[in-house]
Order: sequence, then structure tokens, then C-alpha cells
Amino acid sequence: CILNVRGRTFEWKDLAAMLQKKDTKYSLLYGKYFYGFEKEGKSAYYLENAASGAYFQLSVSLREDLLLKGIHKVFNFPVVNATELVPEEEKHKDEPEGSESAETEDTTETESSIYLLPRDETGTERIERRKKKQFEYEQKRIKADLAQEKMLIEEMSVIRAAMSKQPIILERIKGMHLCEGKEDEADYRTIVSFNDVKVSSCKNGDKRLAPEELGFLIYGKNISEKRFVDVLNAFRTQPKPKRKARTPESVTEEEKRMLEDKYFKDYLPNGFYHDGYSYVNSKGDRQNEHPNMKLLIEIFIQEENEKIAAL
Repeated sequence: CILNVRGRTFEWKDLAAMLQKKDTKYSLLYGKYFYGFEKEGKSAYYLENAASGAYFQLSVSLREDLLLKGIHKVFNFPVVNATELVPEEEKHKDEPEGSESAETEDTTETESSIYLLPRDETGTERIERRKKKQFEYEQKRIKADLAQEKMLIEEMSVIRAAMSKQPIILERIKGMHLCEGKEDEADYRTIVSFNDVKVSSCKNGDKRLAPEELGFLIYGKNISEKRFVDVLNAFRTQPKPKRKARTPESVTEEEKRMLEDKYFKDYLPNGFYHDGYSYVNSKGDRQNEHPNMKLLIEIFIQEENEKIAAL
């Protein structure tokens, strides 16, 4: 930011004076990029002396498309959970394996039942089909009603949280920052007011700002560095969640069967062999599970954890 500090908050009456008392470099930056910012659009919080201004340095790159598409959502609305600002398509969801195939199977089954209805169905079959159709319609209606109720509950929880946690409320933002994928091209300027969002290139490829000159000037209510950083993180490419290391307890029965198929001839103790149906020892005793299953699981876990570490 234009103040060479980690992050400070100021009263508006002292803000301009503090900047102007800085050396020539900072005074010029203030005059060029931020002059008069504290007097823009005197909001209710400003008139009540409840607003405060802050400068925060920022070293990370933001995404131009996400800023243009979503940063207006933070204005004049309490930000209780900044992760809700992340668009759904940008979130990394851990969906259970097989969910897609299960859905496909259900769809295929439904489509088959539609196309394979007998043309000469009996009266009883026709009644049963109508009952089934009516039941499915009722289920969809109940699901839609529950969705509306869930939405109402979520809105109420946001209001309650806003009243109890004193969430950050932003009213103006001006920032000099980098954009993802364009770090070597130019610095970018973002200006956000209650009815406008502008993200534009400074076109200063050969006269780049120093790292300490990049940052954001904001004003609003309940401002803190952590809260503001949480908001800005919503406008970056979201990191993929780290996968948890595998343990013996996490190995599924399906994975054990896979290990059986892969190693049914390997890692057998002395005196054991596989006759095509089961494992047989030197005494003629048979068993279905690989006699060294614990070893196979250890090998499998080591391989999986190496893959996770490489991500």
C-alpha cells in the first residue's frame, strides 16, 4: 500500500494529514491515486463517525474476471462468511466416488422405463403408472418447498450472525495490485463504489510500482486486516484442498479386492500358492484372503501417499 506499514486503521479526520506528512514519494502517490477518497459519497456510517479507513499492503495477484463479476457483492452488505463470495464453479468440491455413475445409472433406468412402456398395457398397469407418476410429482414438490425453507433459514442465520459478530462492511475500495497471469505486463487499478466497479490496466509496463506501493485503500465498518484479506481471497484462483494421507483404516473393501486381483501370485509366504480359486498352504488348508494382506495394504498406502505428496 502507499503507506509502508503492514496494515493500519485511521480515523478519517487524520487520514489525509498523515499521508501528506509522509515524504514526497508517498505524497505524490496519494495525490495521483487516492486524493479525496475519504470524502467520496458520505454514507450513513461516515456521517455517524462510525466509518474508518485502512491501508493494507498486498503481495498476491487477484483475478480480473472475478473482481469484475463479484466484488460488488461486498458493498453495503455484511460479509459474515467470505467463502460465500467464491463462485460455485470456482469451488473445489470433494464429491464421493461413484456419485456421477450412480446418477447416470438412475437416469438411464428412468429413460429406459419411459421408452420401454408397453403400448398395450392393461388397466391395472395404467393405474399403477399414474400412481407412480403422482408420487414422483409430490416428491418433487416437497423437495422444492424444503429448498425454499432452507434458503429462508440461511438468510436468517446470516442476519443473526451479522448482528452478533459485527461483520466487515465495505463502502469504498481503491487498489493498486497485480492480476493473475498478467504479473509481467502491468499493474492494475481497481476502483469500487456503491454502484460501479472498474478494473483497469495502468499500462505501465516499463515503469512498474514498487512492491510497497501496491495495496488497497478501503473504508467501511468493522475493518480488520484478516477480514479484508478473507474477502480478497475470494477473488483469487482457489487452491485445491489438500488430500488427507491414507491410513490402513481408510482402505475400502473394494480396494482390498483390487489388491487381491493385482497381487494374488505375489508376496505369498513360504508354502503358500494360489490354485486359481483360493490360497492353499503346505498342509492343504485353504483361505480366500491373501495371507499377506497387511503387507499389501502397507504397499498400497505408501504408493497412494506418494501420489498425494506429489500433488
